[in-house]
Amino acid sequence: MMTRVGLVLTILAAFAACGGDDGGSNNNSCGDGVKAGNEECDDGNTTSGDGCNSVCQVDTASVCGDGETQVANEECDDGNNVDGDGCSANCIDECGNGALNGIEMCDDGNKTNDDGCTAQCLVEPLYTCTGEPSVCVKPSGACNDTFELALTNNNGTLQGMGSGNTMNGMDHFAEAACDDRVAGGGNDHIWKLVIPDTRDVTITIDAATPFDAVLRLTTTPCDAMSEVSEHLGDDGCSDAGTEAEGERLAYHALAAGTYYIVVDGYDAASTGMYSFSVNAAPTACGDGMVDPLEQCDDGGTMTGDGCNNHCDVEPGYTCDDSEPSVCGPSCGNGELDLGEECEDGNNLAGDRCSPTCTLEFDVLEVEPNNTTAQVITAANHRIKGALPANDVDLYTFTLTAPSLVELETYDSLDGDPTNYTGVGNIPEIDCLDADTIVSIFDQTGDVTDETTAVYSDDEDGDLSCSYVGPNDDDGNTMEGVLPAGTYTIAVSNYSSFFPAAIYILDVKITPTTTPPAGGVPPVAGDLVLNEVMADDNVADTNCDGTATTSDTGDEFVELVNVSTKILDLTGVTISDSVQLRATLNTSATHGAGASLILQPGKAVVVWAGGAPACPGVTNWFLANTGALGFNNGSDTVIVKNAAAQTLATYMYTTTTPQKSFNLSPDITGTTYALHDTLTGAVGSFSPGKKSDGTAF
Repeated sequence: MMTRVGLVLTILAAFAACGGDDGGSNNNSCGDGVKAGNEECDDGNTTSGDGCNSVCQVDTASVCGDGETQVANEECDDGNNVDGDGCSANCIDECGNGALNGIEMCDDGNKTNDDGCTAQCLVEPLYTCTGEPSVCVKPSGACNDTFELALTNNNGTLQGMGSGNTMNGMDHFAEAACDDRVAGGGNDHIWKLVIPDTRDVTITIDAATPFDAVLRLTTTPCDAMSEVSEHLGDDGCSDAGTEAEGERLAYHALAAGTYYIVVDGYDAASTGMYSFSVNAAPTACGDGMVDPLEQCDDGGTMTGDGCNNHCDVEPGYTCDDSEPSVCGPSCGNGELDLGEECEDGNNLAGDRCSPTCTLEFDVLEVEPNNTTAQVITAANHRIKGALPANDVDLYTFTLTAPSLVELETYDSLDGDPTNYTGVGNIPEIDCLDADTIVSIFDQTGDVTDETTAVYSDDEDGDLSCSYVGPNDDDGNTMEGVLPAGTYTIAVSNYSSFFPAAIYILDVKITPTTTPPAGGVPPVAGDLVLNEVMADDNVADTNCDGTATTSDTGDEFVELVNVSTKILDLTGVTISDSVQLRATLNTSATHGAGASLILQPGKAVVVWAGGAPACPGVTNWFLANTGALGFNNGSDTVIVKNAAAQTLATYMYTTTTPQKSFNLSPDITGTTYALHDTLTGAVGSFSPGKKSDGTAF
């Protein structure tokens, strides 16, 4: 049994265990960071003097503006009681309140990162923030919404890096010429680059880029014509041709200005993640040392002395390998140097290459000549012209007698005799940049339709320029032979992506004393399909005495030359809606007087088979497939030349046994009728003769 004295002592001991206090708190959880009970604060410790004392009561020594952030009742303390500097007069953090205060670059009303404005109210990379609260937008990388590349100064060299994913982009920059190919059909990103002063600049796409990338530098967004050339004569584009190769553009003494970097894909399938770097070092051009980005360095930055202010070799000069560079005129040294149109190893005139290494000519193209042809005489000429994108140059002349006309384009003469021979048999002429098509049209041709040309040539063998004449590699020794008449020459680009800054059209005209023995390949409008027998039944159209229901050899077609040209029918084909039925050539069975050279106004007959013996009809051939096989119900007859260009067609939907279809009127008509319904017609068919039975 506890005595009264013992009870008092026990109570006093319990009181002593509680200890003293300096604020009156009896909460034994003070310092755990959780404000509870009668705690005024709990800053996670029991240290006094930090705003929350050892018994979790507000430290009476806490003063806003003393430069010490008292976490109990201050969000910040910048050492003053001034608003608008990021920490308000009552020590509340202003970042995140939606208003731009003090040094804040943005304030979007929150303290969330990755939304354009950081938790510290700083603008995040690639974003632009405006307004209060700030609205932050990331560019799309489009032509009018470019990314901006930030450059930092590293010991005088400006450096920057960019990255992105073109799978999230669009195809803003149209494909264009790049390193002798056409590239840039994929999605792309456009980056703005500002160079503050003249610098040596390299732009490099990481080789780890997983797609076939294309790199360009321009002065105008999405304008291929504003590409910045690395050196004179180069373009401002890099395309290694495969993926994971990396791309690089290098410029020495690039002038201060605003430029645009284009990260593109070779084609629509070429998209993905990429990264690139920019290095812009102070230029060393003019110090007399030839640096890796320089072609020359003569110790100065004057132009006109062979080495210009960008340390590029100037046109018409060569520079040696010494330091500083020694430069001198290059014309006549036998090597085609930058700025020279030609180089024949001498400084003489009259040999196609002038003493100043420019191509010689006697006729200068005069624009506009793309719709109204420029008139030239029917004589030998060297015509100097140019082909900007989508241009065509037309020249017209009149032959008063049959002649051989040879045409050839070239854009250089480089002293290399391994290239093709052509007009004048000058082996050194060459085609380095131009990619032309040359065509000759008569008065029935349409100069906008190459298929209607009498002759046309895209390239000679593996070369890009064009040659029309008997030396062409197509084997036609009669190519270029023309009867008297008026003709138009058309010179155009094969591709609008590769305009020709210069070309020479070499024209050589050689009159012949007699009409040419050979002919020209027919084009649309030269031949008409005058008569067709599809349902021969028991009709003996070929006069061989055989006419049974099982005999199909009496089917035939009759072709008439309605042009003023002598035609060479070699390779002309006849087909129906099912398959090829006949090809005209010398190996096909033919009449004793038959010829593939068809004079104007004359006809040729192609029979399905048999042994044709019709009086007065000698110009005939047999189908070399053994049959024509025209359907007796409905079918389409198609005539094409050796180049697979359609010359004539006729579709019928029904037939009448033993009666042919014939142009109505005969030869000149545009529609067909049964032969015996034509005015003055003799019989139900007349292969090899006019509908009235007279000879062609």
